[in-house]
Amino acid sequence: MENTYSHSTEEMMMLISVECDAVWDYKRTDSGQWLATCEVLHSVIQSETKEELVEDIQEAMQVLFLDLEESGELDRLAHEHGWTVQRTPLETEDYTESSGRFQVSNPVVCRSAHAHP
Repeated sequence: MENTYSHSTEEMMMLISVECDAVWDYKRTDSGQWLATCEVLHSVIQSETKEELVEDIQEAMQVLFLDLEESGELDRLAHEHGWTVQRTPLETEDYTESSGRFQVSNPVVCRSAHAHP
């Protein structure tokens, strides 16, 4: 799965592509909530609806990758898991504040927790 977002620094805007195998397993709880876990990212997300769950996962991954990039840990995590990180400088006109600080494409692979043991 490839996650792509742009990250603004004082020096320049960067498009950062992360190719990773972060799979989210999801299920509906007895209370009706939707719960997703991603073992490789050590993350758990809970939402009211399945649609909200997908949105929350996307947002969580954006925040996580941005935090890892800003702390200098993204490359270490990528190396540990065999992921690929690519950084491409962007021209100022290629980015607008209305598009957000970063963008994610193909952000999640979700599979039902009932589909496997």
